[in-house]
Amino acid sequence: VWGVMGVASPAIAAVMLTQLDWRWIFLINLPLGMISLLAGWRVMPPSQEPSKRKPMDYVGTGLALLFTAAVLIAVNDLRWISIVWLIVALASGYVFYLRAGSLDAPLVERRYLSDAPFAPLAFAISLLITGAFAPNAFVPLYVSAGRLASEAMTAWSVLFFTVGWTAGANLSSRLLDSRTQLTVIRYGFANTLPSLVLTAIAGALSLPLGVLFVALFGVGVGVGLATNASLTLLRDVSSPQEIGRSTAAHQFFRNQGFAFGSAIGGAALFAIVASAIGDPELVRNVLAGESASVGGEVSAAVENGFALSAAIGAGISALGLIALNRVEASTDAQ
Repeated sequence: VWGVMGVASPAIAAVMLTQLDWRWIFLINLPLGMISLLAGWRVMPPSQEPSKRKPMDYVGTGLALLFTAAVLIAVNDLRWISIVWLIVALASGYVFYLRAGSLDAPLVERRYLSDAPFAPLAFAISLLITGAFAPNAFVPLYVSAGRLASEAMTAWSVLFFTVGWTAGANLSSRLLDSRTQLTVIRYGFANTLPSLVLTAIAGALSLPLGVLFVALFGVGVGVGLATNASLTLLRDVSSPQEIGRSTAAHQFFRNQGFAFGSAIGGAALFAIVASAIGDPELVRNVLAGESASVGGEVSAAVENGFALSAAIGAGISALGLIALNRVEASTDAQ
C-alpha cells in the first residue's frame, strides 16, 4: 500500500500541477477519501465480542495535544518566546507522565513511557524519523526554489524517499529470517545517517539532483529497515493481551517524530533564509507558484537552509543510537 501510494501520488501531483490548478492537490483527497470510506465499510470484518470499555482519558489527551502543540510552536519560529513554549511542553509532558502512573486507564500507560525495552525503542525510532523528516519535508521547496526545477520535477522529488522506505521495509522482512530485530534496526541507522550526511552535502554543494535523490532513497531505506524491525521486536516483547496498547504507544512516538522533524527542519531552513535575505516571505511566493520572483540570493539561501536541516537531521538521528543501546541491554537481560 505504501509503495503504490508513493509511486502514484507524485504522478498524480505532477499531472495536476502542470495541467490543473494547485488547489486540486487538496480537493482530490475528498473523492479519494469517500472511496476509501465506502470500501472500508464493505470489507471490514464484523465487530468482535466487545471487551469491557474503559473511560476515555480526556485530560491526558489534552495534555498530549498541549505538549505536541507547544513543541511545534517553539521550533516553528526560533525566538525568545520559544523558551516559554518549551517550558510549557516540559511541564505538560511531566504532568502527563505523572498522571499515567496514577490512573487505571491512562491515554498511554507509564511503562510505555519509561520502561525498557518499550520506551527506549520508541525514543530511538522517533529520533530516527525526526532526523529523516527534517530535510525530507522540504525537498520540494529545495528542488523548486533552490534548484529552480520544473513543477513536474518538484512533484516527483518526493518519490525517492517513499520508495526507499518501501524497499527498506521489504528488505527488513527478508533479513529478519536470519538476523535479530536489533541487528536490522542497526542496519537502518547505519544506512540513514550517512545518507542524511550525503543529503546535506548534495544540498550545500548543489550536486546534481540525481545525487540528492539517491541520498533520499538511502534515507528511506534506512527508515524502512528500522521501523519494520522495531514493530517486529515490539510484538516479541509484548504479551498478547497488551500488543494493541504497546503498538499504539509506539505509533504515538513515531507520529511525534513526523511532526517534530518537519518543524525542526523548517525552523532551520527558514532561519537561514531570514538571515540571508531578511524576508522569508519571498520563499512563500515559490510555494504559491510564483517562481519568477526567486533570484540567485534566494536560491542560495534555500540551498544552505536545506543543507543545514539535513545536517541537523543527521545529528538528531544519531541520538537515537543512545536509546537503542538501552533496548539492547534490556533484551539481553531478558
